[in-house]
Amino acid sequence: MESEREQLELILHTATNLEPIETIQISDTEYAEKLDPKKFNRFVPQESWITEVSRTLTKDGSEIHHLTVDYQLKNHRIIVEYFQDGLMSKSDLNRETGIFLVNNNGDYYKYYFEHHDKRKSEE
Repeated sequence: MESEREQLELILHTATNLEPIETIQISDTEYAEKLDPKKFNRFVPQESWITEVSRTLTKDGSEIHHLTVDYQLKNHRIIVEYFQDGLMSKSDLNRETGIFLVNNNGDYYKYYFEHHDKRKSEE
């Protein structure tokens, strides 16, 4: 998560200056906005591809509360969340092994995830 921490300020700045491509209502007072994934290619490994980038704004809509970058890297699905207050979370699901790793601001967790690929291979 070292590279993500280094790019925190720049990626939030990039996300601040973009128009959303779609807005999704979460509740009466909250909404998320999808952003153009191509604008974030420089923030993920070169051999990966971004599936979605979204931002959630503060209640008054003036700032980004958090930004989520969801991308694929070989057989891994990686989701990085950048929070306005400097906190970060990075999740990594290995689709072959079902191992799900989470680095939540330095706290590490490991889970085993039952996923669709495994069920298909058992049929």
